[in-house]
Amino acid sequence: MILYGEQSIIQISCNKNVEKMKNNSEIEGLIFNIQRYSIHDGPGIRTIVFLKGCPMVCPWCSNPESQSFEIEQMGNEQVGRIVSVDDVMNIVKRDKPFYKKSGGGLTISGGEPLMQPTFTKELIDEAHNNDINVAVETSGFQKWEIVKEILKIVDYILYDIKIMDSKLHKEILKVNNDLILQNIKKLSCLNKQIVVRVPIIPGYNDSYENLYETAEFCHNNRIKELHFLPYHQFGVHKYKKLNREYTLNNIETNSKETILNYAKEIQDKYDIIIKVH
Repeated sequence: MILYGEQSIIQISCNKNVEKMKNNSEIEGLIFNIQRYSIHDGPGIRTIVFLKGCPMVCPWCSNPESQSFEIEQMGNEQVGRIVSVDDVMNIVKRDKPFYKKSGGGLTISGGEPLMQPTFTKELIDEAHNNDINVAVETSGFQKWEIVKEILKIVDYILYDIKIMDSKLHKEILKVNNDLILQNIKKLSCLNKQIVVRVPIIPGYNDSYENLYETAEFCHNNRIKELHFLPYHQFGVHKYKKLNREYTLNNIETNSKETILNYAKEIQDKYDIIIKVH
């Protein structure tokens, strides 16, 4: 089943091969990695499929190779490959016994998986056909029609909210956050299991006010779980390989104790679970 064509996708630019159709039957997508045995992106042991292409360019992104909608070179490595749903599922199904035992499953991440809606939808359907639960990690920056059609059928939603202030969001991430916040409000009415995640970036969104406003927003929209993700520089080496500048070299990481203190203060005020990774 074809859900949407490329013309319906909000995007800056897109590789013409993304969501390519073979004889109108086999759907293909553009991915850059498949990571097995993950325990941080949804419950249990999971396999993460990383789709390529993102509408935002976060200056702290630890996977800069995820941003472009094109296959590209990262040093001596080609980043990005066209795969079918069957190609992906043949790998995902290898660890089905671990999913069953741990409550894990498939996590579709990116980039932004909602930028390849047909491929993502078919991947979810095929996982469910194999009795594998599915989480989707998303920024929610996509048309509501697409967001609803895809996320209403997943088991877990990992929803990134980076900055609550609209002006600051636009200044730093180059897109407005109105669509992101409107979509999660609508999703909260679908009674889905939603976890909001905030990467804590010193000097950008690590203020108590931003974290407090995020928690208040979650509380007001019946979202019960909020995760704070401390800043790290694990992906810095990739920027050089991509001939790109990493602009956050001189910032200092917040101590985990500081973030834990923020979390405790906020959690004491609102009926919400806050986890610090």
